[in-house]
Amino acid sequence: MPKGKKTCEKCGHECGPRAYMCPECQHPFMFAVQSKERKTTRMIRKFDWKELQKGDRIKVTGGSYYISDDGEYIPMGCRGKFTVIGLDKNGIIAYGTKEGGFSHIWMAKDKLSKDTKIHRTAHRIVKIVPKIKVNKNKSQNKKELSYS
Repeated sequence: MPKGKKTCEKCGHECGPRAYMCPECQHPFMFAVQSKERKTTRMIRKFDWKELQKGDRIKVTGGSYYISDDGEYIPMGCRGKFTVIGLDKNGIIAYGTKEGGFSHIWMAKDKLSKDTKIHRTAHRIVKIVPKIKVNKNKSQNKKELSYS
């Protein structure tokens, strides 16, 4: 099967990856259900990590790594979703949402530890905030409030 195509289970016809049903036999494709969190939250990518406050939720990737003698890359950074507990001059102190446990998320300048040969690099973080629901009928609500 070529990249960017999917095959109908019923008739075997190849169609585009975003098709909801097969154009030949009208058989519907099954889609994964979106999680409630994905529907109710949004991600903020551009922000200063020093402005985080206790209770903020973040998603973390990247971070420290080790390169072994045979050249193997071994990631050693924190990954996953965390709740911020506090900040220090080198990073974020947070509590893991899924696995639990406290972590120090390195955000300072990159440096190499001479003793352990671990490369400390800043993690990539995304702030998770709830989506704001906008009331579409604002003008109608104002009229209703003014009459009562």
